[in-house]
Amino acid sequence: MTVSRDDRGAPHPLWGVQGSEITSGTPGRWSGVTNRLGRWTAGAAGDPVRAQLTGAAGGATGRLLGASTRWAAEHALPAVCCARRTSEPVVALTFDDGPHPQLTDAVLDVLAAHGAAATFFVIGDRVDGNERVVARIVDRGHELGNHLMSDEASIRLSHDRFVGDLTRNHDLLLPYQDVSFWRPGSGWMTPWMVRAAAAHGERCALGTVAIADGPPPEPGSWRERRLLSQIGAGAVVVLHEGTAERSDVVDTTDWLLTRMAERGLRSVTMSALAKL
Repeated sequence: MTVSRDDRGAPHPLWGVQGSEITSGTPGRWSGVTNRLGRWTAGAAGDPVRAQLTGAAGGATGRLLGASTRWAAEHALPAVCCARRTSEPVVALTFDDGPHPQLTDAVLDVLAAHGAAATFFVIGDRVDGNERVVARIVDRGHELGNHLMSDEASIRLSHDRFVGDLTRNHDLLLPYQDVSFWRPGSGWMTPWMVRAAAAHGERCALGTVAIADGPPPEPGSWRERRLLSQIGAGAVVVLHEGTAERSDVVDTTDWLLTRMAERGLRSVTMSALAKL
């Protein structure tokens, strides 16, 4: 495993895939290693798939990412989803760490204004007292995902604790909606976690790019150009909500959906993307 980078270039620990652009081979292949995912892939989405690892450490980072992708393709796939090879102009927007009584509602309002659908990876410990918010997510046509029970790194959990948290949150969300995808806390996981979740009917969802907390990029800035270059057909975009300190996610979501619409892209749920 290695450390990936978010859209500002800051370290982002997501198994060397999320937030980075990795060269892919022919369709159905990933870094030269055959996988069994069909159209699911773990590189950056879009056509063509770009490779722009920048900065002084770009070469070393690229080698580390290559090793990470080879390990993933051989040992974790096909239960890990980062992007979908498709010609359909769709992107899966995903939101981690909710629900939050005010912030999630505000995000839902922005999604409604754009006619967009998304997947919310919910933390189980935050459901109590926010049942209305969870119900509203589903009522608005969005999808629930499993983000385990607490806001902590999944990699630190024992086998029993991981399976227990995964199944507890699944059972919490089941009265609202069936759950097909899970995402590890802090983005770190092990092959046995991927296999254990798959045995419970949940596929791991990582992402093509993780957008850093804070305000949206300035129009025409290098950050905006770089970020938008990573978001194409089949991409999975990760944003974070769940705490009042992340209130900028509302403006960032509005910015992102506006820019996507300008490029002919629309947002769908993970399950809708999986059907393409």
